Amino acid sequence: MHIGSVHGRFQIFHLEHLKYVREAYKRCDCLIIGITGIRFLLSPNNLAASRMAEENNPFSYFERMAMIRAALQADGLDLSRISFAPFPIEDPTKLEYFIPRSVHCFTTIREEWNVTKIAILKELGYAVTILYTDLKKAVTGSKIRSLIKAGDKSWRRSVPEAVMSWIEEHQASSRIK
Repeated sequence: MHIGSVHGRFQIFHLEHLKYVREAYKRCDCLIIGITGIRFLLSPNNLAASRMAEENNPFSYFERMAMIRAALQADGLDLSRISFAPFPIEDPTKLEYFIPRSVHCFTTIREEWNVTKIAILKELGYAVTILYTDLKKAVTGSKIRSLIKAGDKSWRRSVPEAVMSWIEEHQASSRIK
């Protein structure tokens, strides 16, 4: 497959996100990492309003891209095969402006919202491959952010080392607290 895409909020890029990206990366020549939850792209009636609470989204598009890039580079992925784009799945009318319909979308089913996203993507004409279904989330961005807020350093075990370093180097955990 030539061009594939993964997508997520990545409001802290963690080890399960890395697994997801690796799996899609193996299946295409070029991978677009779509970053969702970009507020300025969303209309007031977007589909995932509950996911857009400010406290759940401490990192900007650029910061998430930088964290992900650092993690993927440290993991040995060829960054020349990877690009980034906004992925406004919460406002599907805007998606085709960033991700052409010819791009194959890889996803997972980790919660009910994933089922909704798959239906939206298919309705818009995107080909979709479900990489895996696993409703037992060991790691979540919410859990990691809660640990950081509580001052519990165990969050570090849930993220790639490069992400931990990026957060500490940029003193980004203070924004979560």
